[in-house]
Amino acid sequence: YTGALDAYLASLDHSQRAGDALEAAKTAGNIGNLYNTLGELDASERYHEQALAGFREADHLPGIAGSLINLGSVAAKRAVAAERTGDAEAARAQNLRLRDLNQEALALFTELGNERGIAYAANNIGRALDRLGDPAGALPFHERALAIRAAVGDLHGQVYSRVTLAGSALAMGQPGRAAEHLDQAEALLAGNTAAAGLLVEIVRQRVAVAEARGNYREALAQQRELTRLQDEQAARGHADRVAEIQARFDSDSQVREIELLRSAGEIQALQLQRQRLVLGVVVLASILLAVLAAVSFRRMRLGNRVARELERGTLEQVLVK
Repeated sequence: YTGALDAYLASLDHSQRAGDALEAAKTAGNIGNLYNTLGELDASERYHEQALAGFREADHLPGIAGSLINLGSVAAKRAVAAERTGDAEAARAQNLRLRDLNQEALALFTELGNERGIAYAANNIGRALDRLGDPAGALPFHERALAIRAAVGDLHGQVYSRVTLAGSALAMGQPGRAAEHLDQAEALLAGNTAAAGLLVEIVRQRVAVAEARGNYREALAQQRELTRLQDEQAARGHADRVAEIQARFDSDSQVREIELLRSAGEIQALQLQRQRLVLGVVVLASILLAVLAAVSFRRMRLGNRVARELERGTLEQVLVK
């Protein structure tokens, strides 16, 4: 995540320097989503607001609608946090914000004819209304989202819509209807091990359905299953973190090994260079010795010849005399 954030921030800086408001807005939205994933909601909201302003300036309707959805996601998480601390007033304010942001997004997606966007916005409005204590008002939004997701083949979305519809049915005192939605959601998930999080939500709702029916034996059995699934999920998360750390360690080890190999290669190259230098010196010395020997030999022959000439000259002089 740190690497991704650094890259996004660099991209945002370059886009702003280039005066590309649209790309800057897109990048700000990506940074906001990353901060949302990390649970840093203040930073997430700040960047999504920046993205929204950029998209409004460029009059880019899909970007505006998407930013509204993203800001709604931050509001939903703030609402959950407020509920956990018992701050009902703050939770209500955030749920109203979730509803209002998605209503604006729904109007834009409808104008654009973006079916998936309509489904997302409608589902979020339903969630907000459920949390605000209006499950009857939420029902048509959930049903609209489900119909669109079924039409476009969004399996994950269909399961999620069924789970939220089950929640609305429970809130309206219809545990039987809620159970039907959960059965259909589980059937959609059959054999899909990648959607463990959705299965946890289904079982969580089954606990509530069993309690609403007064079947506490079934509620206890479902609660045990929920605990088992959560333990498995936690174990997978732990295993993933271990694998990530191991991958990072392996990567670091490989980098160090590469550096060692590179250093060894450089040392070998230096040694080879030194050997070549020594060999060059030896060859040069050999050549110099050969030259010196040749010069000495020639000087010696010259000296002998001069000596003979002198000797011959002396004899001639004596004979002349």
